[in-house]
Amino acid sequence: MVRAAAGWLAATALVLVATVAFAASYFDAVPDPMPVHWGADGPDGFQAKTLAGFLGLHALVPGILLVVQAGCAAVIRVRGRQHAIGSFMAGMSLVCALFVHGLTRTAAGDDAAVWQVFSSVWFFLAGTVALLAWLVLGFRGSGVVYFDRDDGRVLVESSDGTGVTLNFARPAAWGILAALLVPVGLVTLLAVLAD
Repeated sequence: MVRAAAGWLAATALVLVATVAFAASYFDAVPDPMPVHWGADGPDGFQAKTLAGFLGLHALVPGILLVVQAGCAAVIRVRGRQHAIGSFMAGMSLVCALFVHGLTRTAAGDDAAVWQVFSSVWFFLAGTVALLAWLVLGFRGSGVVYFDRDDGRVLVESSDGTGVTLNFARPAAWGILAALLVPVGLVTLLAVLAD
């Protein structure tokens, strides 16, 4: 594993440790039963308050992202791709950690403006969009999007040999992307409208 991957893995691990340590610092302020799921109107799922459950709630997403990031680092050998994927994963773990802290702090009665912002779905969506843009544009000019007007292929083998990517210079690539995203968008829209 090159140093680029190791550095970003360390950054994501730091987010994981910091978010668990910070959660432990205000465990006593969290109500019992503690909220573990949130809907549009606030907490809608609860369980008995335990330290392991509370810390696990905060460690879950950063932990999953750390494992996925380690897997990507083991497979991807291109330094620029490791920078792009690693920076995305570290940033996403930070956004998720802040979002969950915002939710639990406001559930614990902390009405500070910063926690209101972090607990907002708009904060989470804005952070995710910004990180996706970062991933697409890449880190130091090595993005993960392939765009070549001179290449007639729609599906192109990735430069690290681990799979295929779309050539976004071809209109068919945008059609494939839409075919993948439209069903997800429709399901999400129907779920929102059902509430």
